[in-house]
Amino acid sequence: MSRQWCQLFGLFLFLGMAVGCPDAPVEEPEEIIEKEEEEENNNNNNNNNNQTQFDAGPVVQGSIAGKVVNANGDALANLRVLACTASLCMSGETNATGEYLFENISVEPMKMEVTDPDDTYLSLLFYQMVYADQLSVLSRDVVMPAVTDEPSSLSEANGGTALVAGGALEITVGAGALDYPFGRDDDIIQAERLSGSQIPPYDIEPFLAHPDDSFMFALAPHGTKSSEAVTFKVTSGITQPEGAIYNVYGVTDKATLKASGTATVDSSGHLISDTGGSWMDLTGLVLVPDIEEEEIADAGMEEPMMDDAGAEMEDASDAGEVMDVTDAGVADMALTDGGN
Repeated sequence: MSRQWCQLFGLFLFLGMAVGCPDAPVEEPEEIIEKEEEEENNNNNNNNNNQTQFDAGPVVQGSIAGKVVNANGDALANLRVLACTASLCMSGETNATGEYLFENISVEPMKMEVTDPDDTYLSLLFYQMVYADQLSVLSRDVVMPAVTDEPSSLSEANGGTALVAGGALEITVGAGALDYPFGRDDDIIQAERLSGSQIPPYDIEPFLAHPDDSFMFALAPHGTKSSEAVTFKVTSGITQPEGAIYNVYGVTDKATLKASGTATVDSSGHLISDTGGSWMDLTGLVLVPDIEEEEIADAGMEEPMMDDAGAEMEDASDAGEVMDVTDAGVADMALTDGGN
């Protein structure tokens, strides 16, 4: 009996060794681990290569500066200045000498806005370009229009006619056409007049050809729009005679000028918007007389010296290139306390 138990025990022992102890070691798990590590390294290398391919390189930036004054040329300190792209606005303020400075900003056109916390001056939009790796200074000062008149009521629902800028500008809007910017609870509009030499910089500047006869109305709130053309009448300050044509430009909420039709001086000396106009951006109204350039008078001018062949003699002192320095910028401008 004991012999049979020993045989069975030996048989069980043999079967257990046969199942639990294979003839060759299993290396497959190590091969799988090596393949996974290789794939992971390849993926990391591919990611590194992709990052190198899409490297944007160094960021190109520039800086802008300018000066804000009143109609008398006095510097205006502590005014809020915004420099805005399509997606971002940077805030700063004017220093004690009326200057502002924005450094290391993106190279693109800037919608600039100056506002007065004390409401002594009407807010103003203008345009300034940023250039790569340099300081761009406005070629002329920004003149803020002083508030001289109370706002006028002009209903979005009913439309109608409003007198602004002390009655110098009369604007008429159709019922339901007007749209004030978001957040305005009161239906009021305000305007002040600027002479041609006081008009701030814009992307185009047709008024520079006739600064003595051009003028502008700055309006608030900025961004007020109409879904149909707004008609207007200017009742004072017209320098051109009856029948003279003025080109009309609207200031958009991007601080650019948009050609918006014409206006004509009537028999009363008023400037009346013509039929077919398209002034719908009530941020500003720029009016420029459509007059031809005057011919240069010959009086006091000497005839040029000619050689025997008929060619004009050139003075050696004028042989070099003539540089127009009117827009060359301002050198060594001190901008203390101006930051963003």
